[in-house]
Amino acid sequence: MKQIIKERKDIAFHLIMYPAAHPEAKEAINYALCAKNNKEKLKRFEESFDKKPTPKAECETDLVDRNMEAGKKLMVSGTPTMFLQDGTRLGGFMEKKAILQAIDAMGSK
Repeated sequence: MKQIIKERKDIAFHLIMYPAAHPEAKEAINYALCAKNNKEKLKRFEESFDKKPTPKAECETDLVDRNMEAGKKLMVSGTPTMFLQDGTRLGGFMEKKAILQAIDAMGSK
C-alpha cells in the first residue's frame, strides 16, 4: 500500500483494524489506537509485526469490537480484505500490480 500511495496520488486506503491473524492482535491494535497521533499509531501498529510483547493499551476503546461486528456482517473471513468504492471485494495478499489493475478496472466500469 505504501508503494501505491507514493506513486498514485489519486488512491487512498482506509485501514480498518480487524484482528484475525493471531490471538494477541486485538491487544496490539488497542495499544496502537491509544497513541496520541497517526504517525505514532502507525509506528505502534508496524512494531506489532516484530513479534515483541505488546504493552498494555493506555486507553479504553471498543473500536476493535465494533470492527469485528461489521466484519461479520460483511462476511470478512480473513485479512487482508479490501473493498473498492464500487463494493468489489479483494481478499488475501495481492501484488501491487494486481491491486492497481483492480482499482483501474473499477474506474472504467
